[in-house]
Amino acid sequence: MEMPDEIRTTCADCPMAPPAGPSHSERPAFSAPARCCTYHPRLANFLVGRVLRRGDRGTRAMRRRIEAGQGLEPRGVVAPDAVYEEYGRRANDEYGCFEELTCPYWAPGTENCTIHVDRGAVCRTWHCRVEDGRLGNAAWQALRELLLVLEICVVELCLESVTAPESTADASEWIAYYIACSDAVDAAGQDHLGSLRDDRITAHLRALAEAIDALHPDLPDVLMASVGGWFSEGDQMFMSAHSSFDLTATPGWIFEFLSRLDGERPWSEAIAETESVLGHPIPEDLVPRMFRRGLLSSPTALDLDPHGVSIRLIPSPDE
Repeated sequence: MEMPDEIRTTCADCPMAPPAGPSHSERPAFSAPARCCTYHPRLANFLVGRVLRRGDRGTRAMRRRIEAGQGLEPRGVVAPDAVYEEYGRRANDEYGCFEELTCPYWAPGTENCTIHVDRGAVCRTWHCRVEDGRLGNAAWQALRELLLVLEICVVELCLESVTAPESTADASEWIAYYIACSDAVDAAGQDHLGSLRDDRITAHLRALAEAIDALHPDLPDVLMASVGGWFSEGDQMFMSAHSSFDLTATPGWIFEFLSRLDGERPWSEAIAETESVLGHPIPEDLVPRMFRRGLLSSPTALDLDPHGVSIRLIPSPDE
């Protein structure tokens, strides 16, 4: 199984960074310096130990966290409940914008994630934009669920192998415990780790395989619009399907075409009619690209009225 290469998730040149200078654009942006790293990960005990063993910037950040006594648990290092509650309140409308929620392992400059090699399942599988729209997002979600279950299994192995310190233990005891957890995982070997596979893991592996197999379906003859939101900018229309962050540029006249998708006749006829109205040909890659991004779907894949265009509007935060 191989996950798709998300070429539009360009962290070194963040696609969600706000535009330079004044802007009247409606496109969403992450205004906090940490962008999508305005999130506190729950880091498993063996991953904490690996961070501590590296002796780099991540080690120093983790030591500061442990010495401050923040979120130290036998299962790993977590944020205080208040942080997750605040994240829950702000995630929908202010994700990427609330600087106070910046990850404690993030650092300004280049290579911002100081624990990148040892990051957990959530950080490994999150993308602001995916090539395959809803189907691609579903595949990454399936991988996330699998990795989370695997993390739990390895954490439980550590709890069985290493005695956790008391809640009142000092920082040095917690540091020694987390390093011992990572050592225990290394000592377990591949055969022992393989024996941890159970019905949960098998089920998630099957779900991931199915999600990957579902990528790149054949282009149906009949399509309907499955747009989540849109806005115009210059002579283009920017549309989203599974996420308001994941924008696809389309021509400004796109509704001339979408209005002709009634869920019954072939989209090729709608293209021909639209070309007749516009007086010029439509790029051949437009329909396949919109289909791949999830902006167009088969009527049978949507729980929608098969008669007429079906477009779901996402209200703005102030509505």
